[in-house]
Amino acid sequence: MGQQSEPSDASLEWWVDTWGDRLVRYAYVMTRDHHLAQDVVQETFIKLMVFQRRYPERVVVPGWLFTTARRVALTLLRRRPEVAADVVESSGSDAHIWIPPAFRELVDTLPLLERECVWLFYYADWPTEQIARHLGCKPGAVRGRLFSARQHLRQLWEDE
Repeated sequence: MGQQSEPSDASLEWWVDTWGDRLVRYAYVMTRDHHLAQDVVQETFIKLMVFQRRYPERVVVPGWLFTTARRVALTLLRRRPEVAADVVESSGSDAHIWIPPAFRELVDTLPLLERECVWLFYYADWPTEQIARHLGCKPGAVRGRLFSARQHLRQLWEDE
């Protein structure tokens, strides 16, 4: 049996430096609340530390972080009484991506699953198959959500 080693602070620092900004943006897309997004990411990194201590032999991939962040966000949203029930029920590169404020406001009007697909597809550069695995649905459903999101955005943009 090999000796279990504690994850180094340098390892956690690498995860935070490399993925922290992207996770905050991802959590914001889900929560529409900057402070809650920060809480989601903090909780996600705590779960990463616990996971690395418990399973030091397992390799953590970025998809694990996003899946964990999604679960944490949904849990925190369920605990907030002011969140509309449909938000919770409907949810079953470069680290410094700038999103124009006008476009961000338009994306924020999309339903949760559409927002999530748009963010993962266009800003995290995930293929539809990876998004489908992440959301627990079929790639065709992801493509449908992206199509619907583009239609909504086009209409909103034209109305502006």
